Amino acid sequence: MLNLVDSYGATFVIFILAVLEIYTFCYMYGIKRISDDAKFMLGFYPNKFYKICWKYVTPAIMTSIAIYSLVYYEKPTDNGREFPMQAHILGWFIASLGLMWVPIMMIARIVKQKDITLLGVSKLIFIIYQKFNLIFLCVEN
Repeated sequence: MLNLVDSYGATFVIFILAVLEIYTFCYMYGIKRISDDAKFMLGFYPNKFYKICWKYVTPAIMTSIAIYSLVYYEKPTDNGREFPMQAHILGWFIASLGLMWVPIMMIARIVKQKDITLLGVSKLIFIIYQKFNLIFLCVEN
C-alpha cells in the first residue's frame, strides 16, 4: 500500500509540480530577475550559458520527462502483485489532491482581480501570455 501512495501521492505529484514551478520561475518571475538576484547574492551576473539553461534547456528536459512518464505510464505494483482498480482510483484521487491547488489558485487570482467577465479573463490570459515571453523567444542580458 505504501508503494501505491508513494507512486501517486509523492513521485508523480512532486514531479508535475516541479515542472510547473520551473515554468513559473523562469517565465513569470523572469530570467532578468533571477540574474539580478544572483548578482545581489554572488556579486556578479551569471553568464549566458546559465540563462539559456534556465530559459530553454531545463524546461524542455523537464517537460520531455513528464510527457515520457505519462505516455509510458505503468500502474504501480506491490512486489509483482497488481493492485485492484479501487486502489488505483484512490491513488489518482490522492494525486488530484496535490495538483488541484494549481487551478484553484489560478481561479482565485482571477476572482481577486474582480473582473470575472470574458474580457477580464482574456486580459489575464494575455498578461500570462506576455509574461511567458511566447512572442519573443530571446535570452535577456
